[in-house]
Amino acid sequence: MTRTPVRRLQRATVVAAVALLLSACAEPELADTEPEQGAEDPLEASEPDPLRADLIEQLERLHAAVADTRAALAPALDDADGATIQAAAAEAFDLLVGEDVDGTVFPATEGEREREGRGDAELSATLSLAREAGGDLGRSVVEVLRDPVAGDVGTWERDPEGMVDIAVAAVAGAEDLDAAIGSVAEVPGDGTRAIAWTALARDTTDAELGAAAAERADAHLGVVEVAIELLLEDPDADPEADDPGADDPDELPDELEEIPEELDETEDLGS
Repeated sequence: MTRTPVRRLQRATVVAAVALLLSACAEPELADTEPEQGAEDPLEASEPDPLRADLIEQLERLHAAVADTRAALAPALDDADGATIQAAAAEAFDLLVGEDVDGTVFPATEGEREREGRGDAELSATLSLAREAGGDLGRSVVEVLRDPVAGDVGTWERDPEGMVDIAVAAVAGAEDLDAAIGSVAEVPGDGTRAIAWTALARDTTDAELGAAAAERADAHLGVVEVAIELLLEDPDADPEADDPGADDPDELPDELEEIPEELDETEDLGS
């Protein structure tokens, strides 16, 4: 099966959207001032924030959980037969919201923290720690978890079972790809849409529809993965060293230059 152009555009699309989001959370630059003589250097006086370090580690765990889910889904993407697609999608679905899996991407049931022998879903743990840590990074993490990752994070906290039901119901009994695209477009968040498409790939007996659903699930998970990667980039790195167009503001990175000529061929990532 030939990969759709949507997968080539994931990183370019999310780089532009999430970079704009992160820039909105940044503090304004202050004019350079000479420190008062004898004043303590604020850089020397400051100590590493342990909560910030914990949040970065938790983001890495969330990223790993998403990557593991994509790896589980991978066998369904390479001209697989119907049984292989269903098996791969079932494993990926369990990694996303399985009730008996520790450290799923999304919470599966309400009050899972109190369930003996179960750890928090990575989304729940990341959201809680981001709120506790605060600061620029904490605020940025909360915003990215809301969009593009989960959509309605409040409902994911209050009623995770209801959110899973919404995602699965969007594709229940679907026999037509176009109709499924319209239904999934109503589901909030790329990660939640990935749950819907994974459920369809798991449940349908139509190998062609299952393959298309798996492809779309992987595309949405790719968006989530890149969004998290952007949050994990070194905040102390020289931005000009990492920006391919920094020396020439009119020169776009290669990934962004591909967008205009491919737009007509690409499906909306909202589906």
